[in-house]
Amino acid sequence: ICEIAVQTGGYKMAWIGYAMHDEARRIVPQADDGSAPGYLADLSLSWSADTEIGQGPAATTVRTGEPVVIADIASAPNFRPWLERAQSYGYAGVICLPLKYELTTIGVLALYMAEVREIGAEELRVMKEIADALGYGITMLRVREERQRTQEEIVKLNAGLEDHVLQRTTQLLNANKELEAFTYSVSHDLRAPLRAMDGFSQVLLADYSTALPADAQRLLGVIRRNATQMGQLIDDLLAFSRIGRGALELAPVDTNALVDSALDAALDLYPDRRHQVHIESLPRCEADAALLKQVWINLLSNALKFTGKSGAPQIHVGSTEINGNTVYFVRDNGAGFDTRYAHKLFDVFQRLHSVSDYPGTGVGLAIVQRVISRHGGRVWAESEIGRGSTFFFCLAESAQHE
Repeated sequence: ICEIAVQTGGYKMAWIGYAMHDEARRIVPQADDGSAPGYLADLSLSWSADTEIGQGPAATTVRTGEPVVIADIASAPNFRPWLERAQSYGYAGVICLPLKYELTTIGVLALYMAEVREIGAEELRVMKEIADALGYGITMLRVREERQRTQEEIVKLNAGLEDHVLQRTTQLLNANKELEAFTYSVSHDLRAPLRAMDGFSQVLLADYSTALPADAQRLLGVIRRNATQMGQLIDDLLAFSRIGRGALELAPVDTNALVDSALDAALDLYPDRRHQVHIESLPRCEADAALLKQVWINLLSNALKFTGKSGAPQIHVGSTEINGNTVYFVRDNGAGFDTRYAHKLFDVFQRLHSVSDYPGTGVGLAIVQRVISRHGGRVWAESEIGRGSTFFFCLAESAQHE
């Protein structure tokens, strides 16, 4: 553009400057043609209205967004800071045209004339059109460059993120392996003394029962029961830790068949109570069958345990629909609990009843919650003391099978 202005348009010199938004609000030359050596390098320009150089034609054009024409720089007071130097290079007049994009002035196109002359309306119109096209072109180039910079930054960030994720994944895998090894080591180390306690207690009861007073036999029985309970607690904790590892093996599940199988397992401790469990026709679902079976075993075992002291125990297994999701439930008429503490039910070791009344390790419902969470669903409970409880759970909407 500068070359065209000088070589075709007949101007002595042309330069293009960008309006900066720094503290000094500088106008910085970016391109020129016909300029005498050193002129632009020594030119001090600012579009700030608070300074003398901020009153010049280029600065006024940037602030107002309108062309400024000075046919004779010698008679223009606002050109005084540059007059002597400009005249020494043979400049007599100047036109400053705004480089704009929409309503924003991004810079200035300055055209210097070698003689004092009036600028005609047609000449000004043509040069203004050139400046408008130039402003649009500069903006599009900036947008393209900014987009390219952004894309390059995104590529760098993605590469860094991938490296970070890979490192974290490796660290987590190593941590999981170490935790798994530690878990099984602790399990083995704990089981050995428990087996010794149980075994030696049993030997004492078998071989020396006649020599031991009744109170000593009772205490040995307490030792054996506690050793057994500790062994069960270790098993439950191992089961709880395993649920968080490994990928889900999702597949269509026949829910009724799965519940029947889970009930068989839960009835091992209550062999004569099958007739107390009523199971509706349940909709199929998509889930990890092995993990979901553990959910049903734990919920059914819970219901069987807490209805043990009811006069006429009844357990109802069914389903309903809430907000378009299939919700399964296990309802009983057992001991119930205070719903103010319902949030504690699904935490490890949290119990709302004494062990002497209802034995257990306090891990079963935590396993239920973890399995359902891994499926993207949720589990909750409703209850009333002395009138039973209902445990509900739903799988993730995407895991429902019509």
